[in-house]
Amino acid sequence: MSCSSWSNSVPACVQLPPPAALAASIPPAAPLRIALRWSNHSFATGIDVQRATNPTFTSGPGTTAIGVGDNHLDPAVAADTTYYYRVRTTYLGASSPWSTVATVITPPTPGMPTAVSATATAPAPDTATVILSWTASTPPGPGAGFIVQRGTEPTFTREVATFTVTGRGFTNTGLARGVTYLYRIRSYNVVGASPFTGPVPVTTPP
Repeated sequence: MSCSSWSNSVPACVQLPPPAALAASIPPAAPLRIALRWSNHSFATGIDVQRATNPTFTSGPGTTAIGVGDNHLDPAVAADTTYYYRVRTTYLGASSPWSTVATVITPPTPGMPTAVSATATAPAPDTATVILSWTASTPPGPGAGFIVQRGTEPTFTREVATFTVTGRGFTNTGLARGVTYLYRIRSYNVVGASPFTGPVPVTTPP
């Protein structure tokens, strides 16, 4: 039995479609990261993720090769920055065209609240209520909120109560009558937290 010689070789071309529906978002829990998701329906064995700080990918570009999948978490990002992302599939040295571009803006470092005011009332016979309001210095964003602390001395080392709120105001009920309380506030988001404001004293009605 004998075998024939091989036929002429025929070149083959691998056609990889680009990933679809690329989306970028900021998870609401610290630390600051950017989450990417996309749809991949090819037989690729890898993914290239490219990030830049301009839409033409000529400023600060960086490419990360990851295993085949449909998501990626980028932890190496800075606050108050616009990032542009695109992805492509790879297979045996070949690569697909780049996907459409996803854009995301990271939040700034939170600023200290301003214009803090405190008003005391006595809506019940034996207790008092303090109503706080303030102005936020940082736009709302993922994982943003405020920490309100209440104490009975300016150093906030005794009888300290801490509250977490999402709005720009807080009502503290069930307080003792005829007592001077001090309040301070700071803002936070996924980037970090601002310094506390100075203590704001308020005396409840006798």
